[in-house]
Amino acid sequence: MTAKRGTRKAGTRPATRRVKRPAEAIVVSKEEERHLIEDVAYFHAEHYRHVEPGQYREQDRRQAEGEIKAVLKRCRKR
Repeated sequence: MTAKRGTRKAGTRPATRRVKRPAEAIVVSKEEERHLIEDVAYFHAEHYRHVEPGQYREQDRRQAEGEIKAVLKRCRKR
């Protein structure tokens, strides 16, 4: 005997529908953005470089700035 469409097994929960809520606006001040960039740049230097942190400081900062701005741009589009 096979289960009919729309029936469920005993002890299971019915499927729930996910309701899409409008995303709240993300507001980041220039100072907060600068801190995020500095933190991400430091993280990259510390975890992904095999040289002394600070040697490629400007390169790490530019890469981090691009990443942070891309994330904030995606979050603001929602």
